[in-house]
Amino acid sequence: MQENIGRGLIIVVIINTLITPAIFWMDDIHFYNPDWHVHARYHLIWQGMIVVLFHLLALYLATVQWNKHPFIPLISAAIPGITWLAFLISAYFIVPMLGQSGPDVFPHHNYIGGVDIENLLVALTFSLTVVGYCLVKRARKNLIQKL
Repeated sequence: MQENIGRGLIIVVIINTLITPAIFWMDDIHFYNPDWHVHARYHLIWQGMIVVLFHLLALYLATVQWNKHPFIPLISAAIPGITWLAFLISAYFIVPMLGQSGPDVFPHHNYIGGVDIENLLVALTFSLTVVGYCLVKRARKNLIQKL
């Protein structure tokens, strides 16, 4: 039961990460922003393709290959986990190092009580990945101990 819940969380995060770039990066603030240089748009598409291709692999592993190798759950969780962790590191460490000379990096984000809701959702997504993997790991450890 624990493993199924953990696996389900990992699959939900993978699907969320497959959908997010298509919905949120192809808008007036990102790809269709007239202030963006064509080279920046190229890098956005490149980054989006990397995210999509790796997450298609993760989805395949989490659904079709799940029990084929003991490292598959780790790889399935690591792909979205690393993706969202990289986003958080970029948003909270790299961007501030670039200085405040430009416009707000997240002008389109919603804030409630000073908290960036979109970045809070990113942190939640990353946390769900970790929780999902921990549930799988715990279930498999319990299974081994019972044997």
